[in-house]
Amino acid sequence: MAMFLPLTIFLISFSSFSSSPSLAKDTLTPADMLTDNQTLVSAGGIFELGFFTETISGYHYLGIWFKADATKVVWVGNRDVAILDSSGVLQIRSGNLLLSDRRLVQVIVNAANVASSPNTTATLLDTGNFVLKEAVTGTV
Repeated sequence: MAMFLPLTIFLISFSSFSSSPSLAKDTLTPADMLTDNQTLVSAGGIFELGFFTETISGYHYLGIWFKADATKVVWVGNRDVAILDSSGVLQIRSGNLLLSDRRLVQVIVNAANVASSPNTTATLLDTGNFVLKEAVTGTV
């Protein structure tokens, strides 16, 4: 499992995963909103990113898991700030990742605010990393 060292491993029991259709892509754009019934799948079909429900509490989390075995979660984005229901939304705003709930409470935002471009995207890679990229535009 050496190739997954950069990821935080977090195993948890689940009552349900988003088994609804994915966005059929690996990248979130500023025009997209990832909701409780959608997932992103890495290009090679190795990893999936979406919302899941923890069995005991019923709380919802944003996570990355192995596509072939959804019980093996390798990353949880909002481990310390659960979403109380299925109203979670992940989107890109002002070039940064924003996770919010139905009350529009910001659960997580990428801490460094590294991007400022309206052309920023976030891609789920076959390594399991979810990478925020600022598109370079312009001519030479």
